[in-house]
Amino acid sequence: MVKETKELVIDGEVLNQKGRNSSPSPTSRRKKEYGNPPKPLLSAGTVESLDAFIGEARKRRKGPPVRIEATGAEQIGTWLNAIAPILLIIGHRGDVH
Repeated sequence: MVKETKELVIDGEVLNQKGRNSSPSPTSRRKKEYGNPPKPLLSAGTVESLDAFIGEARKRRKGPPVRIEATGAEQIGTWLNAIAPILLIIGHRGDVH
């Protein structure tokens, strides 16, 4: 987002007018590059879906894909985090005299 009190001008193109609270449109500026040396405004690359992203990543990476899964300790931590409010309520009620 660009503050409405600021005007954003890059390479002579007004991307946000002063008085408007908006962000540069990712679809309209997806492939355009700005500055010297030229760089993309929003990202080095934009894909339409997660599957397209995975396809692009596989093209650039050598070797088979790596699957990352949570360890047993991480799964326990996730479970404890989910029930933490209940444990806090139980602990608090036991502390009241």
